[in-house]
Amino acid sequence: MPLPILHGVYEIHEPARPASLDHHHHDGEYETWSFTSEQPIDGKAFRSFVDTLPEGILRAKGILYLKEDFNNRFIFQLVGKHWGLKAGEAWNNEQPVSKLVMIGLSGCVDSTWLESNMKKMNGN
Repeated sequence: MPLPILHGVYEIHEPARPASLDHHHHDGEYETWSFTSEQPIDGKAFRSFVDTLPEGILRAKGILYLKEDFNNRFIFQLVGKHWGLKAGEAWNNEQPVSKLVMIGLSGCVDSTWLESNMKKMNGN
């Protein structure tokens, strides 16, 4: 896996939009999946979900809008099976929105399963 992906030397740049899901292939070795939603996510359900991710998910990161704290964004980072979720800055005047991206080995990124779980967590 390229070192910039493992070390998080990139940013998520997506326009705000209603709940949407994307699935991309990169050179046959890796696949990415992304999620964007303006609906708050159940934090407890998200934590359980992360613990069940397939081994082939190598890296994930994002900003989350959680039901447990409507005022602050949460920063999510995952490398292998090690992950963290911590409170970040206040949303202030920004529209709260969750943006999440996952990178995995080709064939290990089940977009249907990921989509289904994320939609359950934000009530869709």
